Amino acid sequence: MAVAPFIEFRTDAFTQPTEEMIDAVRRIGYVYSELAEECPQTDELEALGAELTGMEASVLVPSGTMANLLGLMTLGIRGSEMIIEAGGHIYNRERGGVAAIAGLVVRPVPGKHGVLTPEDVMPYIRHDPQARVVNPNWQWSVLISRTSLICIENPHNEVGNRVWTVAQTQAICDLAHSIGANAYIDGARIFNSAVALGVSVRDLARPADGVALGLAKGLAAPVGALFCGSREAVQRGRLLRQMLGGAMHRPAWLSAAGIIALRDMPKQFERDHRNARLLAEQLGTIPGIRVDLEQVQTNTVQFEVTDTRWTTEGLASALAERKIRIGSRGLRNFRAMTHHSIGEPQIGIFIDELRQLMQGDPK
Repeated sequence: MAVAPFIEFRTDAFTQPTEEMIDAVRRIGYVYSELAEECPQTDELEALGAELTGMEASVLVPSGTMANLLGLMTLGIRGSEMIIEAGGHIYNRERGGVAAIAGLVVRPVPGKHGVLTPEDVMPYIRHDPQARVVNPNWQWSVLISRTSLICIENPHNEVGNRVWTVAQTQAICDLAHSIGANAYIDGARIFNSAVALGVSVRDLARPADGVALGLAKGLAAPVGALFCGSREAVQRGRLLRQMLGGAMHRPAWLSAAGIIALRDMPKQFERDHRNARLLAEQLGTIPGIRVDLEQVQTNTVQFEVTDTRWTTEGLASALAERKIRIGSRGLRNFRAMTHHSIGEPQIGIFIDELRQLMQGDPK
């Protein structure tokens, strides 16, 4: 595997495929067509995704954004409302596909650390008159769109990839089902949540009607995601994938890497999470840096530069000159993510360089 010319903390989406993935791709002989349903590697990958999530089936797509679109389009009803936590990735960072393509009206609801409770959601539900759970403040009207889908993001990207527990997930899914709506999980990093909680992905996904799995973030596959759900939803998803341009003639190479990603890479996540904690603790020793250790639940560290001489642009640029790449959020807020290419040596280099910068004067 090629050595990176810099230390990459911006996101685990920039991880490199492992040597085992590259070797697996090299060993593939004749490549069959997935569109003709002849690709054994893709069949194996999709079966594994369904098994791990406890769903009936899954379908491979090029990106997590497309996996989410398939979830929205198969589980939501065009013209109806979708409830999602206000900082949710689907709402804020997927270019409006939820409305422009899936045809859903977004109802953002503020939660606590990215998590919604039934009490948070109930005032915003617009249900059919026959729903088992009734919002007393809601009067049915033919004029108003009703709730057909409630979305969960686990872990929640915008708040530093904090996790939803099994109980929190179950409560929201039960609420959705009680009003005749579906529940969907954007699980781009759900393996991180499972490892952090010491539970299985199946435990986290089972209460929902569908879930997306990202293969190309911390799991380190080069490309891809899975939409997992019922056989009916996944079959509809295959047709929609074709319409959206996401079907691939020969994805065997991607699927072979994806199998290794699902099978082996979650074992790496305990190390990634320990490294994130180490990074956060070390950041907290640098004057002019503020970090909330309670936020560090998975492989993500958010921190603030309180030294007003520095802006995110200036500090990110200064670190880049030292071959360290880091993500910026807002005026003085940053995000650093650990992954299989980040270990204690890389963390040590970053902390040393950042400490020197904070002790000096910005250019």
